[in-house]
Amino acid sequence: MPMNRFYTLLTTHIVFVFLLGTLSLKGQADTLYYEDFSDSTLSNWTVVDSTNMGFNWIWTMSYPSGHFRPNTTSLNSTTSSNGFICLPADFYNTPFNPPASGNTAFDAWITSKAIPIRPSGQVNIQFRQFLSYCCRSTGIVSGIYLQISSDSSNWFAYDVTSINARSGSTANSELQTHNISSVLSGEDTAYVRFVFSQNSHYYWMIDDVLISGTMITSIDDQITSKSVKIYPNPSKGLINIQGKIDFNLVEVRDLNGRLVHQQDWNQNDQNIDLSFLENGLYFLRLRGDEERVEKLIIQH
Repeated sequence: MPMNRFYTLLTTHIVFVFLLGTLSLKGQADTLYYEDFSDSTLSNWTVVDSTNMGFNWIWTMSYPSGHFRPNTTSLNSTTSSNGFICLPADFYNTPFNPPASGNTAFDAWITSKAIPIRPSGQVNIQFRQFLSYCCRSTGIVSGIYLQISSDSSNWFAYDVTSINARSGSTANSELQTHNISSVLSGEDTAYVRFVFSQNSHYYWMIDDVLISGTMITSIDDQITSKSVKIYPNPSKGLINIQGKIDFNLVEVRDLNGRLVHQQDWNQNDQNIDLSFLENGLYFLRLRGDEERVEKLIIQH
């Protein structure tokens, strides 16, 4: 065999073995969505002010200061030079000459249009923010929050204030990260909403919204035998496995790859009890001469 062909085949074999090992052992993280708010028209977003006073979220390149915090600087995010969004409560409550009822309390939100995403196991969202708020009643944590939905009807809230207090502030360009797998795991559409309500002062600036997903991929899915049946799925916890393949071990891992259950395979038909697991998405792996990976949903 010519040497150049030998080296080509050897290189191809090494690359294949490397990819095989990579696919079998670890998941891959993808960027599912990224928004740097470079579009000044906010064409992919909808703004709402339930007070009907025009106190909306806005796009800006320079934060409009107000009476209470006159020297506030703009958000110092990676892409703030091409714009960011903010709810400038200070600006809307300037000049400080409130009526007898006091300052305006806000109830405004900005919502993304439908965001197509690749179905993934673990899904996270992160963004940069500069937040300062006042003056809510102590104990209220729902006034400023991130909301996530897969259908634009059912929304799930995530607190972004980090503290349960009447007022508070973050550092400029604080990184917020939230695991939103409970809402978007396995989904192909996402909606993002930022809500500012029950507060009358200061500001909230946001930029660089990133949704990322981790999907455990495996070459096993391509070579698995079709003669094995795993049911029911979704399951309340009791799983039936039927087949005549030489598996010798059953493993169950969570979305972070942690081993949560393991048992020997000792017969063709077998049951495993996973009723102790919390609701969620898991990966069941049958190991032996042949291997198989299945996504498994526990739903009590």
